[in-house]
Amino acid sequence: MLCTISSYGPNASATSVTACVPCNQGTETTASAGSASVHDCICLARYFRPSTGACVPCPIGTTCDGTNSSLFAVLVDRDYWRPGKTSSDTKPCPYGDTCAGGTNAPN
Repeated sequence: MLCTISSYGPNASATSVTACVPCNQGTETTASAGSASVHDCICLARYFRPSTGACVPCPIGTTCDGTNSSLFAVLVDRDYWRPGKTSSDTKPCPYGDTCAGGTNAPN
């Protein structure tokens, strides 16, 4: 059975696409048709996957422009900062143009 993009077929012996399970609509997709596991569902751009759970919107002051971003890979926008690479708590830079942004922008 070949499931369409944005769905997966957990039952290998199924013969109908009606057995396919959709990824979380609006936040996830699959890289290609024919996925077999929920683990094949990846976050869409502008979403990231926390260490556990479903994809969530990227925090204000960050950019997630690839698919399947982790919080560690989220880019902090210029003029914002966050306490560490595993924090989703972004804040406006308190010192004008001193916050450069990027992946190495924890503080």
